[in-house]
Amino acid sequence: AAPQDNASGAGTPALPTSDNTSSPDIPGTITVILTQYKRPTLRSAIANIRKQSVPISEIIVYQNKNYQNNSDVLSHSNYSDIRYIHNSNYNTGFFGRFSIPLILNTEYVAIFDDDTIPAKDWLKNCIRIINTFNAICGANGRIVIPPKRQMLSVKLPHPNDVEVDFVGHCWVFKRKWVYHMWRTSPSTLATAEDIHFSASAWVYGGVKTYVPKMPKGPLGRKMWPTRGREVEPDLDGDEHASWRYYEQFLRGR
Repeated sequence: AAPQDNASGAGTPALPTSDNTSSPDIPGTITVILTQYKRPTLRSAIANIRKQSVPISEIIVYQNKNYQNNSDVLSHSNYSDIRYIHNSNYNTGFFGRFSIPLILNTEYVAIFDDDTIPAKDWLKNCIRIINTFNAICGANGRIVIPPKRQMLSVKLPHPNDVEVDFVGHCWVFKRKWVYHMWRTSPSTLATAEDIHFSASAWVYGGVKTYVPKMPKGPLGRKMWPTRGREVEPDLDGDEHASWRYYEQFLRGR
């Protein structure tokens, strides 16, 4: 479908539908939001974000429930510059973290799942995509093939930038685009934030979605959203991966 300037969504708008902040976003800045749930990946995630080849303006840890004791981790003086949002007795699911960009003022935002620990040029690679294609950038993507809605996966390694229908595991985008996501209430808060974000951004803002090139070889690997299974475990396939609960996962989506 073509993007719409004044589309009226099926649901009631849940949050502001445009960026009405009094101060403009600061050009060239980026906030990283690290999702934390059941995986003990916080130290490694922070270390690799700090090694990125683009300067990081701010790191926010966003945790649901109490499966990991991240308050102890973040009490260390090495992490005094990191903001910590902890929903200790409430699980906001996949959508809650996407409300945080509404109160930020950086030009870009990156949201990471807790199974995604990037190589040093990942964010640089994504910012290139954003500015070249006016597109959300993600770690892997899906292309929906009609009429049966079959899914074609796009994931590393691959040599070209690829336009997809939606992405997952990591989202890097211009902060102002998150307002498109909240123009229509999600059908469910339990799943499908990836589909909802990309669809809303396209319908309301003409914003595309891309998976960037992630070539093989030592130089190419620096662009990857994960440092590779010989360095990091296969977190996407561990017991906490939502797709393992397939029937529930599929019904929700």
